[in-house]
Amino acid sequence: MTVPTILVTGGRDWSDPDRLAAVLDHATAGGEQVRLLVGDCPTGADQHARAWAERRVVPAEVIPARWQQMAAEGKPRRAAGPVRNLALLDRLDQAEGQRRVLAFHQDLGRSRGTRQCVTAARRRGYPVTLIGPTTRQLLAADSHRGSAITDATPPREAALIYAAHGIRVLPLRGKLPRIPKQAGGHGVHDATCDLDTITAWWRRWPDANIGLRCGILFEVIDVEVAGRRSLERLLSEHSGSIGGPRVRTGSGGWHLYVEPTGLPDKVGVLEHVDYRAADRYVVAPPSRHPQTGQPYRWVRDREVGTPLGLIPQRLRELLIPSARSTRDPAPVVRPTAPGHPYGLAALQAECAELAATPSGERNRQLWESARNLYNLVAGGVLSEVQVDHAIRRAAQQCGLLEQEPRQTEATLASAREVGLAHPRGIPDHARGHGDASPHQPPRPTPERIPER
Repeated sequence: MTVPTILVTGGRDWSDPDRLAAVLDHATAGGEQVRLLVGDCPTGADQHARAWAERRVVPAEVIPARWQQMAAEGKPRRAAGPVRNLALLDRLDQAEGQRRVLAFHQDLGRSRGTRQCVTAARRRGYPVTLIGPTTRQLLAADSHRGSAITDATPPREAALIYAAHGIRVLPLRGKLPRIPKQAGGHGVHDATCDLDTITAWWRRWPDANIGLRCGILFEVIDVEVAGRRSLERLLSEHSGSIGGPRVRTGSGGWHLYVEPTGLPDKVGVLEHVDYRAADRYVVAPPSRHPQTGQPYRWVRDREVGTPLGLIPQRLRELLIPSARSTRDPAPVVRPTAPGHPYGLAALQAECAELAATPSGERNRQLWESARNLYNLVAGGVLSEVQVDHAIRRAAQQCGLLEQEPRQTEATLASAREVGLAHPRGIPDHARGHGDASPHQPPRPTPERIPER
């Protein structure tokens, strides 16, 4: 039987052994056996985790920091901590069974070593749970669950909690991006999970509101106060339900967090109800509404850790652009290797359209074409190198790369991330003789609207 492995990291100033013990006891509730990976720091989280393991007779592998060896190798002594953190993650890579990371911090913004370990763990795909002095949630029940965020949570700490769970954040002034365009800001494209960047932002703007980027890990049904009846009527008439995390906004409306669909953003999907998807963001707790001054709050028992909701079928139908509504959903398959004729035809068509797009529409077309092609990369129909080269050549031909290089790179990065998150294979109609197909893939055309 494989035993789950928990990597414990945290600040040397962690001073609450009882809270640490409660979290680890929760992890082993029901008699579950675990093993720990932990550092050798003589104080803080490392010390308390080793003491807990000794009391509970839990096997713990201690990875030492090589302080003296750093000097012998001509490296700065302070490098020993980051090197030890990477060694801990290397050992976690070798473990069998379930693996997760618990990070205990007094202030993640000032705990560089903990931030470095958390960032590296997330890059390797491990679920990370942050435990701070003001959070109430003990342990993530699944990869979506995070530490409790309340009105009392400082904005910087909340932003770091979101980011540590893979949710890209950006600072806002009210509802608008805090980084001005003249200073190089790119709106939603500035959103990041990089903890050092986020720490610097909120050090500069400590009271900034928090924006969460939609369309990658989640999408949001944005319900105004007057929209509640129209949504309830749709759910009642079509026997639907949504579920998932829910935020009461500072204006009295609701944000319903749902699984990403790959469908475009749409204003007015129902009366006083909007849909926030790719290339959009929503204001998140504990931000305050710029007009009312009231906080955005996670609804009790519907906090950020609740499994994401599902779009009811009728609402999904309303989100499908009219250009696609006449097509029946096409079964898809993955080819045995990239380079399928269907993909090559789509690549040629998308790049030709982008190359011929006039000024004023190029950035929108770039995002749509690149997103569609990266959908096919994720589905194994095209190679990523092939798409990268072709889409950049088309962007060069229409003048984008030369005239707007920074915006072009940001748009490509956004389209790549969203496209790879929603794989699309080969439609059934394109698998005939020789697999040649003149058809290009369906193309949503999202409206360009202000972020909310």
